[in-house]
Amino acid sequence: MQDERSEETNDNSDEQKAHEKLKLARSIIKEAVTNAGIKDISEYKGEPLTNRWHVFSANHGDDVVLRMYVQGIFGVINADVSILHAAGWAIDETELVLNRPDATELLDFTEEERPDLLHENARMIVEQFVRQVPIIFYPLISKALRQSIEAHVNNHVKTLLKDHWQALGKPKDFTLSPSTTFMDYAKKIDEEFEALMKGLLGNRRAWLTAERREHLDEEHEQLRASYQVAKDYYNQSRQAFFLGKRNRTVDEWNEEWMTNSLRIFPDLSYRCLSEINDYQPFELAHIHLGERYDYSPQYMAKLISDASGLKRRKNESKMKKSE
Repeated sequence: MQDERSEETNDNSDEQKAHEKLKLARSIIKEAVTNAGIKDISEYKGEPLTNRWHVFSANHGDDVVLRMYVQGIFGVINADVSILHAAGWAIDETELVLNRPDATELLDFTEEERPDLLHENARMIVEQFVRQVPIIFYPLISKALRQSIEAHVNNHVKTLLKDHWQALGKPKDFTLSPSTTFMDYAKKIDEEFEALMKGLLGNRRAWLTAERREHLDEEHEQLRASYQVAKDYYNQSRQAFFLGKRNRTVDEWNEEWMTNSLRIFPDLSYRCLSEINDYQPFELAHIHLGERYDYSPQYMAKLISDASGLKRRKNESKMKKSE
């Protein structure tokens, strides 16, 4: 009887742990998808999908599924990717580190902070996973097609024509290769993928490719306009907040703003939204781009000015030629 009670207690304990883990995973998934700027599939209204990849989210029971449309030079991938299992692994791996005998000393935290650390670190891993999945998918078709061509040449063409090539006096290592056009496209995809992965693995400067640098002024202008909208909304909402009820404090407004601002403006920087009252929109755009590309806001301002100046000189040159 005692053994049966013990087993029942263990079963209940395991069931409770599984329930708590599922609850944590669902919370983490929701936050990660929101922070990554992934919109719900219901918000897609049929507009053309022209980017390299488009990602939406959809609820599926306890899980959230990423619905992806990834298009490359050599084909298109439509895929649904479950997040729940990845979130479970992220929680387990984070717990293993936090449960080390020397964890509190090594990672400089207290026992009271353990739940928050588990939540935050697992959430960041899942958010990174959400951002990385479409990038990993992007070169797959290129790689599969390239390897299919190589396999065809090695397994069939060479086997069939090896003796014939030797009779023609070709060297023993002679083979046929994909066209230069094909290989150039494949190389371009590999280089783009490598730069993207460097950015994801911590080298954010790798994101600032020559093409992006050339259009940096346009990117800045789009962000400046977005922060102007956010700043206008901030001022109007702040005024309404204090008019709506007497004796409200600035601290209460700041808490209200930071609770809702990222949900309202998911594509903007959390830091910039928290400091939106301290800077002009063009300055907030500099800070945002500095965070994105791992440069100081001052250096980003210089790069933006350089991009704008280069375009101006090109336009002036075109006008002179037309005259």
